[in-house]
Amino acid sequence: MLTEGRLHVRGVWHPLSDVTHLSVARGPSHPSAQTLSVTAICIAIIGLAAVIGMDDLLWRCAVGGASVCLVVALTGAAVHSWHTRPYELWVRCRGDWLHIYASRDAVEFGKVHRMVYRIIDQPRDASE
Repeated sequence: MLTEGRLHVRGVWHPLSDVTHLSVARGPSHPSAQTLSVTAICIAIIGLAAVIGMDDLLWRCAVGGASVCLVVALTGAAVHSWHTRPYELWVRCRGDWLHIYASRDAVEFGKVHRMVYRIIDQPRDASE
């Protein structure tokens, strides 16, 4: 939470005069992205091995088509999971990095980022 001249993070109030940097990062992806990617690779390998080992053309087309469909669907889901990582806002205060905000909505995050930047970057009185 930001108020005039202070930042509240994890139950501690920090003066804005101690904040020296503002940083944007992307949060970790959900473990499903890695799981889906590995599963897609395994299905591609198994499908290729099955198609190579089959003699019947109809079964080769069916297994190959099903493998391709599964790989495309799993890869799409993995990419979607990767791109929905949260945006994170961090500040450096007295040498420590503090996580102050996270959101998956890019527009909302952009608004908060600009607001925090304006508050932190505004000139301060020497009396603070």
